[in-house]
Amino acid sequence: MIGEIIAIGDELTSGRIANTTSSFAARQLFVAGYEILAMQTIGDTPELIGEAIKLAVGRVDFVIVTGGLGATSDDLTNKAVADALNRPSTLYPEILDIIRHHMGDTDGSASFLEKLAWLPKGAEVLNARARMAGYLLVYEDTPIFFLPGVPDQMKELLVEHVLPCLADWTGNDDRHHVRQRVYRIFGLHENEINQKLRRLEETPRSKIGYYPVNSEVHVSLTVLGRSEEEADTLFASLDRQITTALGDFIYGLDHNSMASVVGGLLRAGGRKISVAESCTGGLLSSKITGVAGS
Repeated sequence: MIGEIIAIGDELTSGRIANTTSSFAARQLFVAGYEILAMQTIGDTPELIGEAIKLAVGRVDFVIVTGGLGATSDDLTNKAVADALNRPSTLYPEILDIIRHHMGDTDGSASFLEKLAWLPKGAEVLNARARMAGYLLVYEDTPIFFLPGVPDQMKELLVEHVLPCLADWTGNDDRHHVRQRVYRIFGLHENEINQKLRRLEETPRSKIGYYPVNSEVHVSLTVLGRSEEEADTLFASLDRQITTALGDFIYGLDHNSMASVVGGLLRAGGRKISVAESCTGGLLSSKITGVAGS
């Protein structure tokens, strides 16, 4: 099953705030077995919001939209969606009650926040007890999930509500069984590694990526199996072939940094290391001692 992520906010398109919500959502969805076709980042412009959602609906199976659900004047997502999809804004009493319960109305805050309770008609609230409830709207048989742009609120709704809802919506047959590993390489250039692994790149239901990182190259292996057994079998085969092709140039896997590997070798051999540094600000020493247990 293929999805798309749309992040909304002038703070994102101006570069003032990094778009961390899209990367988090993409990773969580990918690990859960869903492919992400595209990620759009657009400003708080109603026409663009509507166009972006319609474009996504026409090419994917589900859409995740973040941002623009708040109560201030620049939070335009709900109204833009209502207009673009012809779903008139409707007051949701359960959300309004929660707002009144938490905020009271002594300083006019509840009246200001009532904007949060007006959603496009047909919206299914994801969590009415949250200040930013989030909601699901089905348009042309495509589920569209609207989540707040605040990272903590968005992450909670995605993990606790969207992923379970998607699983119920799609079932296991529409999801990949994902296996993934990162090989950390030192001593070979990216093109040299590519030559060694080129023939493996044509293996169906797998992807190999190359990512230079300072003096290293990280190689990612991703397997998308149709079943647990297929994923495990294909992953084991490709892992073995990559390890054979690159040999001792692989110094670590996944999150094992050079410093952590060196520290592990020193501990295993019962050895210590001393370093003389000049004009480095203690960079080398800090990398070694920055690993827990060093």
